[in-house]
Amino acid sequence: MAGRTLAVGTRVVVFAMVLVTCAAASLPPPGTDLPERLRLLDVPYVPQSGALCGGAALAMVLRYWGETAVLAEDFAALVEPDQRGIRTGALANAVSERGWVSLILPGTPTGITDELVRGRPVIALLQVGSDTYHYVVVLAWANGWVLVHDPNVGPLRALPEAEFRTAWSGGGSWALLILPPAATARRDTPDPGPTVPLPTDSLLPCDTLVERGLHLAAEGQVEAAEHTFLAAESLCPKSAVPLRERAGLRFRTGDWTGAIRLSKRALELDPGDAHARRLLAGSRFLAGDVAGALDAWNQLSAPRADLTRIDGLVRIRYAVVARQLDLPPGRLITSGAFRRARRRLAEVPALTDFRLELRPLPDGVAQVDVTVLERPLVAAGRWDLVRAGGRALVQRAVSVDVASPTGNGELWTAAWRWWPNRPRVALALAAAAAGGRPGLWRVEGFWERQTYAARGTAGGELSREERRRTSLSFADWFGPDLRLEAAAALDRWSDRGDHLSLSGAVETRWARDRLAATVVAARWVNLGDGAPFSSADAILSWRSGGPAAGAPWLGCIGLSHATTDAPLALWSGAGTGYGRGPLLRAHPLLEGGVVRGKVFGRTLAHTSLETEIRRWHRGPLELGWAVFADAAKAWDTGGAGLVLWQVDGGTGLRVRFLGLKGQFRLDLAHGLSDGKEAVSVGWLVP
Repeated sequence: MAGRTLAVGTRVVVFAMVLVTCAAASLPPPGTDLPERLRLLDVPYVPQSGALCGGAALAMVLRYWGETAVLAEDFAALVEPDQRGIRTGALANAVSERGWVSLILPGTPTGITDELVRGRPVIALLQVGSDTYHYVVVLAWANGWVLVHDPNVGPLRALPEAEFRTAWSGGGSWALLILPPAATARRDTPDPGPTVPLPTDSLLPCDTLVERGLHLAAEGQVEAAEHTFLAAESLCPKSAVPLRERAGLRFRTGDWTGAIRLSKRALELDPGDAHARRLLAGSRFLAGDVAGALDAWNQLSAPRADLTRIDGLVRIRYAVVARQLDLPPGRLITSGAFRRARRRLAEVPALTDFRLELRPLPDGVAQVDVTVLERPLVAAGRWDLVRAGGRALVQRAVSVDVASPTGNGELWTAAWRWWPNRPRVALALAAAAAGGRPGLWRVEGFWERQTYAARGTAGGELSREERRRTSLSFADWFGPDLRLEAAAALDRWSDRGDHLSLSGAVETRWARDRLAATVVAARWVNLGDGAPFSSADAILSWRSGGPAAGAPWLGCIGLSHATTDAPLALWSGAGTGYGRGPLLRAHPLLEGGVVRGKVFGRTLAHTSLETEIRRWHRGPLELGWAVFADAAKAWDTGGAGLVLWQVDGGTGLRVRFLGLKGQFRLDLAHGLSDGKEAVSVGWLVP
């Protein structure tokens, strides 16, 4: 149904602050309960599809009372096309047909608030257009605000009371209370069902010992139960049951490592033991090994995705993040799918950070929980200004990012570089999950001028090359560790005319992201009568530990090549990180904005190795002291002489800012081949 553009994130925060402030101001004496009227009901959020806002609202309330795996689409048959939704009467009748209780409440605020105080969510009908109506689920109503789950916009939407009452009045002040059957209570855990005793004559000796151990464990005699299971294990070494029950005992006492070890041994004896498989999965999950837990659960065709809960949304729409995750209800969640969802979520341009977790539920389903931290619309505060100022000082460039102004999670970027002899102006737009499928789209246009010192001439003459480029690219993780990118672009060089280019990139990860390989290739075709040309790059990166490692070793080795007719903009070079990416920190590539470094040519081989030898923490800053070594060699440099391998070594300061990816570097390097020295600063991206 129709939605409205509201500053919903701010309203949620304000509403929460109002509740907290009111609670703190009227805090009762110790030993008494807090006022029930400030209760916020924890109702699961269900998004709508099509005109199913009524079905989504009904599914939310049913789930609140204990129903599982119910979706908005379960009520698609109730939609009347000419009405563009579900009539109120049909919605109430659907509840009654399930054997539940549906009550139409009095059309007054107290009619709703009285039920909220009792812990009962209410469905309300709002008028959102001249002839458009929309169902929402009311979670709380206090202090001039109403908090609702909006099936179209997202969870936890705060509305001013006056605005809500106006929209509610337009919907006839209709409100529906749903209660489970009298014999049904809200379920927090599944009912294990009755225990069926085995006939006495079917019990073997080890079965008798296992049963005795179970009784001892139930009575809290853990040590006696452990000895009993060990005796059964010795008596029946080929039976998986004693091992499985020992694993269950370890699980009950919180010994996840022991439970994993014993359940794996049980499965070696009986791979079809579903109980041992669940113990293995549960123990791995509680030990923090989500991937291993999913591998075990998948053997039982579980867990299937239930709803995705996304917290922290301010401007970005729920559907954008959900589409990028690509874990719809009913899909089997494998370790690969979960890892790919994490990688995809990391590419939403308007997100600064996120947390992705899995919450197992009864009946073989699991809820995906996402907590996100959005980028500020333009700038968050002084740290953003400090970072921008530092970049402007070092790189002589500024950029402005505008994050998700339309609610689609996109990032708009405008950049300007005023470096003498190499100015640049660029505009870019990056958006995730555009067109209804996961992936990252990027549109970019730029103009730049680069200046090069002539090779092999006595006068050191300068040549300038101007380039205009407009490009469109798409990238996605087609596997949990495989990323593919394709791009098309139109380039115009000042002395070469127009060229159409097609390019592709492949990135792979191994060993829990300790190894990464990237290959990029591109081909340009002159739209006139000029010769085509190509370029290719390959790089292998390595680190000794994950991002949280205390002092990891970092390394890379790469090779770049451009064909004979390629312009200088496609040649590769090594220096202090400006002009071209590869590092050779005692040999700056740029001098006054002009490419003069001798390690510059059509073909380049390069490698770097670095480690931190000490770290300090100072408030939001993390400081480190690093040592490094760089090496590079260029071929076909355009000069008469042969360029030998250059090897540099040095030391430097590393500064990491809380909440920012990458780190600032300040390096002092010495050339081992020619004795040159240089100081450089830059930003290292992980």
